Amino acid sequence: MLEPSPEDQRRFQPKVRFDGSVIDFEAICMITWDINLLLIAIQPFEEHLPSADMAMAPYIPPQDLKSYTSRNPNFQIICEVDQRSGFDRATKVTATGRLTNKTDHKQFFDDICFFQKFLPEDLDDTTRMPYDD
Repeated sequence: MLEPSPEDQRRFQPKVRFDGSVIDFEAICMITWDINLLLIAIQPFEEHLPSADMAMAPYIPPQDLKSYTSRNPNFQIICEVDQRSGFDRATKVTATGRLTNKTDHKQFFDDICFFQKFLPEDLDDTTRMPYDD
């Protein structure tokens, strides 16, 4: 169970564990800053992840927030979406999984940053629209 944020009881603190070789994480992100907090919590451990022996495929952003499926089986990102004026707006992004190497980390970073631009700046902001590409 995630702990409530001390700043706002409607938000949650990310949970990150590192056992010396694998980063396990869990987060419920309600605003853009929540994703920053998750990335900050992971950052001290990322340098300890081993390199992967596979080439990185070029990043292709998801076409649809609701139907996103990670290309990496080690983590999952679920986005709850509200549509207003024809734009998809994320209302909650849930991220769980484990990062076992630098490739996992890069793919997770790319995907979670994509979702960040669809979250509001704060919970009381109902007007924010996604950034232009």
